[in-house]
Amino acid sequence: MPVKGSTRLKRSLLVFISLVVTACSQQTTPIGPTPAAPVLAVIEGVPERAEGDGRTEIIWLAPAEWSHLEHVVAAFEAQNPDIRVEIEQVSTETMFQEVENTLGAGSSSPDVVTFDASLSAYYGFNRWLESLLNIFTFDQKQDWIRASRMSSIFNHELYSAPLTASTQLLFFNRDLFERGRTKPPKPDSTWTWERVMSTAEKLTIDEDDDGNPDVWGFAWEDVGLAQLAPLAQSSGGGVVGEDGLTVEGVFDSLDWVATFEFYSDVYTEKRLAPTTEDFNAVESFERGELSMLVADVTNIMRFGGVYTGTGLSFDWGVTPYPYFKKGEATSPVGGWHIGINANSRQKDVATRFVVWLTTGEGAETMWRFSTPGLPAQKSVLNLIVSGPEFDAAPWSYLRVAATQAMENLGLLPITPGFPYYDAILQGMLLDIREGIEPERAINSAVELITLVIEENQR
Repeated sequence: MPVKGSTRLKRSLLVFISLVVTACSQQTTPIGPTPAAPVLAVIEGVPERAEGDGRTEIIWLAPAEWSHLEHVVAAFEAQNPDIRVEIEQVSTETMFQEVENTLGAGSSSPDVVTFDASLSAYYGFNRWLESLLNIFTFDQKQDWIRASRMSSIFNHELYSAPLTASTQLLFFNRDLFERGRTKPPKPDSTWTWERVMSTAEKLTIDEDDDGNPDVWGFAWEDVGLAQLAPLAQSSGGGVVGEDGLTVEGVFDSLDWVATFEFYSDVYTEKRLAPTTEDFNAVESFERGELSMLVADVTNIMRFGGVYTGTGLSFDWGVTPYPYFKKGEATSPVGGWHIGINANSRQKDVATRFVVWLTTGEGAETMWRFSTPGLPAQKSVLNLIVSGPEFDAAPWSYLRVAATQAMENLGLLPITPGFPYYDAILQGMLLDIREGIEPERAINSAVELITLVIEENQR
């Protein structure tokens, strides 16, 4: 049966690789070289690393945007003098293709790979990653926040270990609230989506009455599956069938249809956010042209001027990710994971490095020197919650994110088909923003995903 729906959805089948690379790279890309934690001393120079023959060498593939990794590796090597870790860095935009070109081709190098959390099941399903099921203790695995831990598992196998975590918050411009004579969120309050949108209507301002708002009321920074699935989860919807593949009966459920009717209203009926593809929500917020923004936690450092020395020119704040009035608080999860190449010739040594980097002292070292965003370990997140270094804004805003990460993160869609699903659903969301009736767009996406599954199972 032919797939019904828009031409854009059909094209998604052909371009999913480029789309998922973009989606994954946008989630937790740091903006500059300054460490994410305020507890570090000034980092100067390159640390001394042990030299000499007889050490086993492994190669770690990591994002080029991550700074100070040599300090992290030096700390590991000081405790493991028989190992040398060589860091190979590529941009987040090319990371997906690099893994495809190496692990996908059966190469034994790199030994350790870093990748977006959403791709763990995809890589594990393709047998590119070594199982990590029996290398961590129970306590070590329990220290990972639940959402990150669950996204490491597929088909009862642990294919990766959480290196970083990410979530999204509601950022708001206090000055625009004052200008609109509207009360902003209180520091510890969580707004409902209904309240966000009713407030956004008041704060969408068309000063010259030309039909194009000069200030928009609300926008999402990113619109991918990982970012918007929590909307449906908050309403009681699922994200994928128990087999990790089926979407029929899940994506086209009443919960999903109702959720994306709400999403459609934001762009069409209420016109609270622009529909143009070149609209950059973060930059619009920075210019004072956006009242509220749902965006990644890394923007706390960006807006606070941590990377540039110059913060925003207006008063701003954050509050936890919104939820539906009749639903539950469920917020987006993301982050970076680390895994071992199934064809590595140094699996035992790679295992020691992966365990050190994602637990205990190693995890804290990674967070303090290089992690963009949040750590994935509860023990390290608690340093943010309780540390006096985080008493003042903007660092205090990280406490909001850390608490949210430990309490109410949603689950990533755990599926080996994530690259396909995300690309197709991004096409679906674009159709909805441009006025296609949500139920029709969802049904078209479900049919297309089902077709992709059938084609890949032949």
